[in-house]
Amino acid sequence: MILFWFELIVIALRAILIARKRCNSVEEDHTMTTLRAIEPNDTALNAFLAVRAEVDAMLERLKALSDDHFETHPDEINWGHVGTLNHYASLLRQITDSAFKEGEHAV
Repeated sequence: MILFWFELIVIALRAILIARKRCNSVEEDHTMTTLRAIEPNDTALNAFLAVRAEVDAMLERLKALSDDHFETHPDEINWGHVGTLNHYASLLRQITDSAFKEGEHAV
């Protein structure tokens, strides 16, 4: 797990350094065009992979929490637990509706 987080940090730092290098560059426009031709999506790809790793980590944590019955014991469940779980489901529904173009995001 430590290796995973280390790799995530390295990817994020690489993306930041590439972005800074491009923003602070005083070279002519044709050089930037050449750089873009050589590595067209490196910065975006690195940022995408970093965010994807973050999402995957959140999903793993949610799955583990769900497997543990959201840290509740069946004998202790009350309407507060139901409300909290309903709130979580509502937030996740917003995400899945957006991701799968369903609900209010339907095309």
